[in-house]
Amino acid sequence: MASERVKGNGGNGELADLAVIGAGPAGCALALEVARSGFEVVLCEQHRIRREKLCGEFLSPEALAHLRNFGLDRALAPTFDSPSIDHVRVTVPGQRDLVHPLSPPARGLSRLHLDGALAAACSQAGVRVLDRWRATRIRDAGEESFVVEGVDGDGARLELRARIAAAAFGREERLGEAERSERVREDERRRSSRFIAWKGHHRGEGPGSGVELHIFRGGYCGVASIEGDRTNVCGLATREAFRSAGSSVEALVGEASGQNPALARRLAGLDPLSPIPLTAASMSFQRRRPIDGRLLCLGDAAAMIAPLCGDGIGMALSSAVLARDWVKHRLAGDVTPDAMLSGYARSWRRAFLRQLEVGEALQRLLLAPRTAAWTVRMCRALPALTGWLVRHTRDAALVS
Repeated sequence: MASERVKGNGGNGELADLAVIGAGPAGCALALEVARSGFEVVLCEQHRIRREKLCGEFLSPEALAHLRNFGLDRALAPTFDSPSIDHVRVTVPGQRDLVHPLSPPARGLSRLHLDGALAAACSQAGVRVLDRWRATRIRDAGEESFVVEGVDGDGARLELRARIAAAAFGREERLGEAERSERVREDERRRSSRFIAWKGHHRGEGPGSGVELHIFRGGYCGVASIEGDRTNVCGLATREAFRSAGSSVEALVGEASGQNPALARRLAGLDPLSPIPLTAASMSFQRRRPIDGRLLCLGDAAAMIAPLCGDGIGMALSSAVLARDWVKHRLAGDVTPDAMLSGYARSWRRAFLRQLEVGEALQRLLLAPRTAAWTVRMCRALPALTGWLVRHTRDAALVS
């Protein structure tokens, strides 16, 4: 999907109804749903839309329900041989495994295919989709319009104009950097430097119908099957664990495998498809910002759930559904701009705050060996506790 100079739908003078920055699950879902209601939508993405991304590639039952509601289940089913995932297995060194059923089942699907299917649906719905179009600044142009400044794949500077703008560009903030104070930027860098993450695709003996979470000192590694007989291996670790292992992903995985024999056995049956895993040097779980000024924030741009919860994609899709409803009310003239923003913020907090808080608390427990062992023992002894944790780290927004 090549970048193109915008001639309509908000390009260089024409006013679109909605501009969405970021073509991941949240951005595509919002653009798709608003366009299907007959509004003019522009969706821009600074990279190629179809590409590998750092992600556990786990579609929770809630995420699958959203995709069905978007009408994408038929488009996805015949194309992607995505395995069904009906249980989760958690391993901690020195402890018996914790196994808990997932009902209804989840599925594994690569972001390459998921994002491609969502973007194709957007194009079919009339969304003007621009990939390799990097937004550099969003400028408030008055009560009823925004100007999105950007650069296309050929280096040409362009502007989009829209009545409403939404940020769905993930966990990396790229807009307005020059306008924030040095103190704020330094605080963000400090908070975002606590964790490193990695992901790689493998072939071999994967976990089949289960998703596995292998705990080690200062981190965890998730393993799940995806389409094409491949296995996603991804993980998160503290910066301290990364440095103590030698400051490389390969050394960290080796250290983790030495600590957790179950992880070592799993990885022994897998062959990486690329010698270099996809990595992210820093990750943050601190943001709680469903709105930024007059900008709607969706998915990881608002807040990122702990990856071990496995509901990042579901949460992204749910945030798009919440935003969709308020955007449509605003475009129909049923609410004021301020009512749209405050209403979305309230809906977002009601849907996600508990999920985020429980996920972060669980992550803190599992990152330390002693509390990880205690948590697994408690969950094995009290299955109801395990069920409570699963329910309260899932998507709390209603699937409409």
